[in-house]
Amino acid sequence: MARIPKKIHYCWLSGDPFPELIQHCIESWRRFLPDYELVLWDTRRINIQSVPWIREAVEARKYAFAADYIRLYAVYTEGGIYLDADVEVFKSFDALLDQPSFIGYETSGDLEPAVFGAEKGCEWIAACLSHYRGRNFVKSDGSRDMTPLPIVVESKLRDLGLFLPRAPRNTPVHKDGVSFYPAEFFSPKDVHTKAIEATAATYSVHHFDGQWVDQTLLHRCKQAIHRGLRVAFGPVAHRRIVELMRRGTK
Repeated sequence: MARIPKKIHYCWLSGDPFPELIQHCIESWRRFLPDYELVLWDTRRINIQSVPWIREAVEARKYAFAADYIRLYAVYTEGGIYLDADVEVFKSFDALLDQPSFIGYETSGDLEPAVFGAEKGCEWIAACLSHYRGRNFVKSDGSRDMTPLPIVVESKLRDLGLFLPRAPRNTPVHKDGVSFYPAEFFSPKDVHTKAIEATAATYSVHHFDGQWVDQTLLHRCKQAIHRGLRVAFGPVAHRRIVELMRRGTK
């Protein structure tokens, strides 16, 4: 019997109709995962008043930050696989179900919690949930806690001695109940250039729809720099430059 149940959890908190891209992605789930239960987490399924973080994020219409907690809660309490609504699936996840938990990386080398799975009661997911309990999204000075989920996950994996010093290449790395997958498995799309480098190993692609992201001047400048590096030096050299920059800041 598989350790991870055939459940796909996803969040949609705004109540708005699904945009065309989201509809396309959900249809891909139904096509390639016909025997999986699709579990929608919306404001009817979870009491947004139950956790200050969720309530404050929803009130601020920062739904992605509310979903950071909800995705962890869903997989921890029920087991299964979480997918961001803008994740397109290319093949069945059945081969991944006989392990305690899994998560992948982005092409940038960051952890990618747009796709992850675990059996019910997973230890590292419990640790991530503990970060949010008792924490406010709106700080005492009125500012918002915009810490992205990959940073939270990385911190808790480090605390548990599970974090990898660098993203795996080509093949997954299995470490004490967590399987870490290279970007090509779940997220082969470059967040900055939007180029997709799918392979035979690719299960899904995260389209980084990111309607919740504030398109600030800084964000647009970063995207332009990454596009320029990729055009000038090619995708492999671009990834290498990003890795070197990340190591230099740690």
